[in-house]
Amino acid sequence: MSSGRFLRATSGPVLGAALGAMLLLAACAGHLGGQAMSAAAQSTPPPFDGPKKRLAVLRLENKVRTPIPDKSWQLGEGLTEMLVSELFKTGRFIMVERAALAEIVKEQELGQTGLIRKDTAAKVGAILGAEMLVTGAVTEFEAESSGGGGAIGYQAFAIQTQTKTAHVGVDIRMVDATTGEIVRSHNAEGKAEETAVAFAGQIKGVTFGSDAFLKMPIGQATRRAIQNAVAFIAQEMEAVPWTARVAGVKDGQIYVNQGANANLETCTNLTAYSLGEEVIDPRSGLSLGNERTYVGMVTLQEIHDKFSKGTFAGWGTLKRGDLLIMGQPPSAAAHARVMPSGDGWLGIEVIQAREYRGIKKPGGLECHPMIVRMAPVGPAEKGGLKQGDIITAINETEIPSSLALVQVSRAIPPGKSVPVKVFREGKTVTFPVAIGDQRAYPKLVREAAEQGDPRAQDALGDAHRTGSWKDKGVPRNEPEAVKWYRKAAEQGYARGQTNLGWMYSDGLGVQQDYTEALKWYRKAAEQGHDAGQVHLGFMYENGHGLSQDHAEAVKWYRKAAEQGYPGGQFKLGTMYGDGLGVQQDYTEALKWYRKAAEQGFGPAQTNVGVFYHNGWGVARNYAEAVRWYRKAAAQGEKAAQQNLDSLRAAGVISR
Repeated sequence: MSSGRFLRATSGPVLGAALGAMLLLAACAGHLGGQAMSAAAQSTPPPFDGPKKRLAVLRLENKVRTPIPDKSWQLGEGLTEMLVSELFKTGRFIMVERAALAEIVKEQELGQTGLIRKDTAAKVGAILGAEMLVTGAVTEFEAESSGGGGAIGYQAFAIQTQTKTAHVGVDIRMVDATTGEIVRSHNAEGKAEETAVAFAGQIKGVTFGSDAFLKMPIGQATRRAIQNAVAFIAQEMEAVPWTARVAGVKDGQIYVNQGANANLETCTNLTAYSLGEEVIDPRSGLSLGNERTYVGMVTLQEIHDKFSKGTFAGWGTLKRGDLLIMGQPPSAAAHARVMPSGDGWLGIEVIQAREYRGIKKPGGLECHPMIVRMAPVGPAEKGGLKQGDIITAINETEIPSSLALVQVSRAIPPGKSVPVKVFREGKTVTFPVAIGDQRAYPKLVREAAEQGDPRAQDALGDAHRTGSWKDKGVPRNEPEAVKWYRKAAEQGYARGQTNLGWMYSDGLGVQQDYTEALKWYRKAAEQGHDAGQVHLGFMYENGHGLSQDHAEAVKWYRKAAEQGYPGGQFKLGTMYGDGLGVQQDYTEALKWYRKAAEQGFGPAQTNVGVFYHNGWGVARNYAEAVRWYRKAAAQGEKAAQQNLDSLRAAGVISR
């Protein structure tokens, strides 16, 4: 298993220097501001497979005061249709049907202006189930202002040579569908000019939005304004949480009001909130929202066309109308409140993903937790469980999610033996496991370490290095950590070898010695230990303890990357991005960064954002850049937050 150290070091001073330089370049590369937004809007968006958010676009008001070239053109309606169409093409939104929207607007007496009042916006949002409403006005529509030129006769036509400049402006307002407040506004502009020979009067009779229209300067300016608006909306919606509602509860199943139409996937966790009484402002009469209480998580098990079914783990019950949010886990304190009291503990680390390092779970078990690591001499290991086992039931209770595993195991008294069903090598096997007490675990580890168990020795080294058990009589003590890592390493335990190499490399609890570090890293790497391979590659990359050799570094990074280790994937991406030891290849760099990013590796998420930000190996796309920056920033990646701050300061995003 991985030592865990490399994950920390990638964003720290040892491995963070090159990454930091790249990100600062991204933040200062001059891609911010109006021109950058226009360039981003004109790029072809990459395929989007994330959850779609529900968006309603109200009809844009026509506030143009200059003469319109063709009186048949309905600017408000025409630009609204173009905006809806382009938003739909991004694949990011479920667009409310225009016919349904028009009827609701009429019912709410919003008239035909496209304006929306605070006291009705929330009603419209609730009826439509939209996360955000988009409204606004067409403010500028200048078909042409001519520069120099002249005219010549040709048969029955007057042919002119001239420079035409067209300008279109649309004020976009984004309205919170809960409160009716305008949360962000933006003036989306588009300009186009053309110096050409053209037939006089060519605009008249051309249908608004037609191919012929879009080939003219005014059509090009219109398209650019709409693309600018779409880029703005897409970026702003990244900060809006995806939400759904409980549609019903039946036989222990939670029905969710969104499904395949929203790009939902099985095994997705949704944070569940029980909604209380609506809070109304006594002065304005406007809704201020509902009281909400975190009660647990819903894990999606079945995805249907327009709804999904899931299981609930937590405290209390859910009811129709309760709120579900994706991507916003509660605080540790809130989470602890919904978990049952008790000290039951299995001593395992699990993942809920449908796939782990390229290994797909079998059908029907995609969401059940898979063991990826076990505590040495812990209850699960003593009971016969193994890494790779998929837990299906504990004490005859189905375990459909990781949270359910915690909920069920904690409620079992320590010392009680219960049947644990797992799926292993194509069949279901049951093991009797005596539930443990995590408070007593440090004592068990020390006893096993003193008896010569290398895994326990390595675990005791971790505890002394980090101080994580200081309240259990195991103080932070780096020389003591070195002692226990050495005992494990000398028995050939690869994880212990990697950790001992690290202590020598960084001079922790021992005199810094690259040669000694290199010796232990190589021993671990040659056993196939992924983190050991990455550390060995890092030594070659930087010439620590041996001659610098980028090609050899790439070799070891690739070995770890091909095992699915995110640290190795990240470093291999860096080598391709910088052209070190391989031909520089941004496309290949992005491929490896993305593999690590999709495993939740923060530095890689930052760099995926950087590549979209700068258009390296992919069409430049600010919405995608912001999406990945936000994922990384949520994990505390400072470079990602700095990039977001730069975009915010430039007015490209607001939140």
